[in-house]
Amino acid sequence: MRNARGFTLLELMVVLIIVAIVLTFAIPSFRTLLMNSRVNDVVGNLSGALNYARNTALSKNAPIGVCPVSPPATAGQAPGASCLTAFGSAANGTAWMVHSGPSSNPVPLSTYTLAAGEQISINVNAGGAAKITFDGRGLANTSSLLTVCDARGVPAARAVEVNAAGYVQISASPGFAPDGTPLTCP
Repeated sequence: MRNARGFTLLELMVVLIIVAIVLTFAIPSFRTLLMNSRVNDVVGNLSGALNYARNTALSKNAPIGVCPVSPPATAGQAPGASCLTAFGSAANGTAWMVHSGPSSNPVPLSTYTLAAGEQISINVNAGGAAKITFDGRGLANTSSLLTVCDARGVPAARAVEVNAAGYVQISASPGFAPDGTPLTCP
């Protein structure tokens, strides 16, 4: 007698069917995970840029600003990059920079650019400003709520809030501002 080794065709078919069923449920969840990660990355980098600007303003006792730019400026670049009046979407090359000097002739200290193809937009609440400047005492020139949205809209939106005292706060729950009010996306 010979011992047969291997799997039968029936066993292989059962395993393939189980793998197909698992992948059917896993792929949409993985896509959602990636989209959430992208939004969280943008929110974290925007918050980091605002905190960096505030800390730099405090340490240098000089005004330091954060503003949207396009095309992106690079750190250490000679003056000449200009701040935009509003954020756009990744398709428009949205970037922001931390800068010293006036917004009309800023000197970039650091920049962040959204990756091409990311369907993410950054919107500023009506009362706020896209250009945020921290003075030498760490106080912001305006209170602003920056909402980060992707193709899923409000349910997945996150926000970064800067109050006049210079405090930077990230929303804890998707779809809501740090104070709990619902967010809006365009």
